[in-house]
Amino acid sequence: MGKARWIHLACGGWTMGWQGQVNDDVFDTVDNAVSLIKALQEHSNRNNYTVVDDEEGKGMLNSDYDVIIHVIAEDPYAEVYGDLDDGESLMHHRNQSRSGRHTYPEDLIRLKHARDSAPTTPIITILYSGRPLYVNEEINLSDAFVAAWLPCKQAGPGLTDLPFGAVNFTGRLSMKWPDHPCQFNIRKGDGQLPRFPYSYGLSYEDTHPRNDMPLLDVIELNTCLNPCSDLDGEDNTWESPDCNLGRS
Repeated sequence: MGKARWIHLACGGWTMGWQGQVNDDVFDTVDNAVSLIKALQEHSNRNNYTVVDDEEGKGMLNSDYDVIIHVIAEDPYAEVYGDLDDGESLMHHRNQSRSGRHTYPEDLIRLKHARDSAPTTPIITILYSGRPLYVNEEINLSDAFVAAWLPCKQAGPGLTDLPFGAVNFTGRLSMKWPDHPCQFNIRKGDGQLPRFPYSYGLSYEDTHPRNDMPLLDVIELNTCLNPCSDLDGEDNTWESPDCNLGRS
């Protein structure tokens, strides 16, 4: 469910165009461009199970599915068009920004609906993004969470191998992952603790049953008030202790 059918969201900017694509039309003529939903359907035909492409997740009942795969994503961007405006947070599902860009409340709404409709069905959430984002609430609602970055036109076959165990998870973080919507920079010795440290990652050998994992703290912030900027304070803001921490 979610954005599993869209290849352009898995590619980002500087692919078929400077700012990426606004839809998948151009990929219809690209060899070997396969979305995740298409790859899952092809895999199901070979392995005797059924894939339901329910983008909004509106038809779900708890007994309907063995597992729910939910894709969330940023829109494509490159260079300055990917920048967050001064003071804006890293919260993926924030619902407002001065530029009107980088707001994806629909991703969390769908995920909450899936969890409410199917409370005992395992949910695998896959994030397409070009940067670490604050996704504590999305992680809490998921049984497994995959930071897929931007796998582009072979996103489907590459990602399909993973949840079915054909390939193990070997990727490790090349940067720290934020535990706060305003953790833009996390430097060694600055006293900040990331949600996931540099080189973090899990493989199938690591067993972390959902019931044994504590829920992450959730902080709702659309705005990070930078004490070095000229922004006026707003409701729902956080003032960084360091000029660099609040910059986008």
